[in-house]
Amino acid sequence: MLLGVDVDVDVDGGGRAVTATTLLPPTPLRSELPVGSRSTGGSERDLTTPAALSIPLLGLFDADVRPVGLNDDGSLAVPAVDEVGWYQYAGRPGAPGTTVLVSHVASGGRRGLFYRLQELRHGDRIRVDLLDGATTEWEVEIVATYSKAKLPVEQLFRADGDPMLVLITCGGVIDPVHGSYGDNIVVLAHPLG
Repeated sequence: MLLGVDVDVDVDGGGRAVTATTLLPPTPLRSELPVGSRSTGGSERDLTTPAALSIPLLGLFDADVRPVGLNDDGSLAVPAVDEVGWYQYAGRPGAPGTTVLVSHVASGGRRGLFYRLQELRHGDRIRVDLLDGATTEWEVEIVATYSKAKLPVEQLFRADGDPMLVLITCGGVIDPVHGSYGDNIVVLAHPLG
């Protein structure tokens, strides 16, 4: 499990609310980080740490970003519904590897910051502001939906290769029996400039 959140949803259209837990699938992150390490990752909040995320097309401006790691159970720690988490053991904006940002689709009956993430399209722009005041600009390449069992974790969470921005949330249909979403929405973007 990488990403978990409780969501109240109307599953039958009749006003009956259930709590759904959204989870990314079990991955190698449980036992061993596939990229970097706890000692060499981005655990310090230096000036290249992401501080704010803006996606103008979605009406999202200057959303707070904070570093996240793993919970004791190996799941990815996700911040509050009104924040974005930066997985600090992958890359930093503009550096080799993927800058992975995660946020809830919904939680506690409230829409999350990534509620409309699936609306992004090729060519849309994203801005990530850093602690040092610098701004990085990104252009969406791909918006994809993966079943949880087929999420390409090793491609999305990496500390080397070309710089990429990866945004992840949950999506798809909620299974009311198991209380979970079946898919993950993933946005891949390349740096501009």
